[in-house]
Amino acid sequence: INAEYRSLILKNSLGLTVTEAENVYALAWTKHREFAAEAVKTIQQEKASIIKKTGILEFIPPSNKISDIGGASEFKKWGAIRKEAFSEEAKEFGVQSPKGVLLCGVSGGGKSASARALGNLWELPILRFNIGKVFGSYVGESEANMQTALRTSEAMSPCILWIDEIEKALSGIGNDSSGVTSRVFGELLTWMQEKEQDVFVLATGNNITNLPPELLRKGRFDEIFWFDLPDPNERKEIISIHLEKRGRTALDFDLDSVSLVTDGFVGAELEQVIVDGIALAFFEKSELLTEHLISAADQTIPLSTQRQNEISAMREWANQYARSASAPVTKKPQRRKVESTSRPARRLS
Repeated sequence: INAEYRSLILKNSLGLTVTEAENVYALAWTKHREFAAEAVKTIQQEKASIIKKTGILEFIPPSNKISDIGGASEFKKWGAIRKEAFSEEAKEFGVQSPKGVLLCGVSGGGKSASARALGNLWELPILRFNIGKVFGSYVGESEANMQTALRTSEAMSPCILWIDEIEKALSGIGNDSSGVTSRVFGELLTWMQEKEQDVFVLATGNNITNLPPELLRKGRFDEIFWFDLPDPNERKEIISIHLEKRGRTALDFDLDSVSLVTDGFVGAELEQVIVDGIALAFFEKSELLTEHLISAADQTIPLSTQRQNEISAMREWANQYARSASAPVTKKPQRRKVESTSRPARRLS
């Protein structure tokens, strides 16, 4: 076996029992008759199926690259620096392996995409942990499920344990008459503080103002990042990425104009502007033009307008407890309607 593929196969076998690994290898060999790139994909797929059977953890294959993320320059820089901390040289030097990070911010702001991209950057498997599925109806079942999830993640180390929408998972702590939620949460906190294996905990959340304070103290997470509404340059970067993904050249568009009319839009809304603009251009039998994107933006009421008070409260919280995922911007322009500067639409025959 090629040394590179041997390493990949071993890495993707972490967390499997001997029997599970033997079965997966046999299947890969039967399908491909060699242990190369396609065999590695088969092993990843089978491993994902095995982990999914737990009902609590889900294996997330690498997808987003860090270059697919628009903005968030401070978070990306932090990720690049911390990547080196997993090496043997770093450990010999005395560098402590990263423990975890909390990504918080407005819904649609790129937190989940950033979580996937971090796994790709660090070349680590991602296990998505649905804490809501931990809770069972029988005595002791919830605690046992939590222990199973944590042991599985340890068996796969080094890996990333991704807790998505953590604020929803822990929403019942204050009203927990039986004490089950508090015990499960306490077990998670203790494990996060004392774990010795390289399991990096990545939590994402939208409205995190009501998270328990004991979760946020240093020692649980290395850093807390706030993903705010993208600034003008970040909007242009995000728009460019989504245009290029769809086979367009970003330089063919007036990105400054599109950025101005999308003030207050999150990344998901900017992507939808591209999607709607392409649909409009196709309907008109035209090339995609700047005016199509501006028209799509004008039809959108951004989340920042709909939930202004909630976002303001989240910003106040972030100013006290979190670090900005983006480089600071000195001036934020006001949103205004921009007249189209595009050339006349060219009809397609």
